[in-house]
Amino acid sequence: MCIANNPPLKRWKTLRIWITNTAEDQIWQGSGLTVDSFDFSSNLEPTYRVKIEGRLLDDDDDLATDEEARPVNGDASDPDRMDEDAPADTKSKTNKRPRYRFSHFFRALHVDFPANRRGSEQSVEWKKPERAGGSSNLPAAADFDELTFKRNGDENMNITINLIRHEEPERYALTPELEDIIDMREGTRQEIVMGIWEYVKMMGLQEDEDKRNFRCDELLRKVS
Repeated sequence: MCIANNPPLKRWKTLRIWITNTAEDQIWQGSGLTVDSFDFSSNLEPTYRVKIEGRLLDDDDDLATDEEARPVNGDASDPDRMDEDAPADTKSKTNKRPRYRFSHFFRALHVDFPANRRGSEQSVEWKKPERAGGSSNLPAAADFDELTFKRNGDENMNITINLIRHEEPERYALTPELEDIIDMREGTRQEIVMGIWEYVKMMGLQEDEDKRNFRCDELLRKVS
């Protein structure tokens, strides 16, 4: 009897992202102004700070479960109690699972400002650095839960925050023309190439002399 091993189930979690902003040294935050004063000058330049923070929603639940499962040697309220080493098998069970941080899920982040406020002093961009020397540990610049930037300004504006997912292998969004051919909205490079070849063979577009070459039909011409 042959028993097929079932593939491991994929775990799905929700990544919650918070975006907050605070203002500092704004005119309306000043103190000591009176209705009879017309001098609103200040030695401080108004600024604003934007924080982008992300966390898996059930991370807190996992940590709480680990704390409850950890055995306690004696009464923690007894100041004279003696700490004892737990058995090796118990220690292995109570080790915390690796915690995935916000930066682990993205390979790049950049912020777009309004056209009238763009410039080198306004640009915000982060790219995940490569692992040094094939190390399994991420550098500090790629291991964080929040990213904060501060800029000068006293006007309301709308900014666009672009988060580029980190996927291995990398996946690509397809154009509507290519989506009509291979019936996929996104895919890896290999999946896209295989989808095109399947379409070519199904439609009989391969050249007779060299099967590696094919003719473009109406749909393929739209892609090219």
